[in-house]
Amino acid sequence: MCNWRRSLKIAFQNKKIIQTLNEREKVKWVFLTLTIQNVESDILKNTMDQMAKAWNRFAGYAKFKKSVKGYFRAIEVTRNWDKENEWYGTYHPHFRVLLAVPNSYFKKKDFYITQADWTSMWQRAMKLDYKPMVHVATVKPKKESPDFMKVEQEMKKNNF
Repeated sequence: MCNWRRSLKIAFQNKKIIQTLNEREKVKWVFLTLTIQNVESDILKNTMDQMAKAWNRFAGYAKFKKSVKGYFRAIEVTRNWDKENEWYGTYHPHFRVLLAVPNSYFKKKDFYITQADWTSMWQRAMKLDYKPMVHVATVKPKKESPDFMKVEQEMKKNNF
């Protein structure tokens, strides 16, 4: 229950930041997932440390700095529970990143980063000898769900 409440609090806080940024700046939003191959439990912590260092390299690339105004980044780790899968029992650490990009990101070649470029940049930052899976998608605004509005009211009531 604590992690659930924590995730709601983070979502509520992020929503406020996004709303404020959308009011102050002309930005678009891009959702980026950066992966690596699954790892065994004994190297998971070290792998996550390497990913954090790689992120710093990745975010320091000139192309990234030119095209990204800001971001929210989270690391997720899933476990493969499928006994039929060759990766059974391994862990899959990956980054989920919400990127704020200039309003002209999709129109100007100077700003736009292709999926192939994101992949190449992540491969180089992680120093991988294979091409990692990288997913990039435009975030489209949608109506706020009634469930989230209830959560927001509860958060305000509890001074979060």
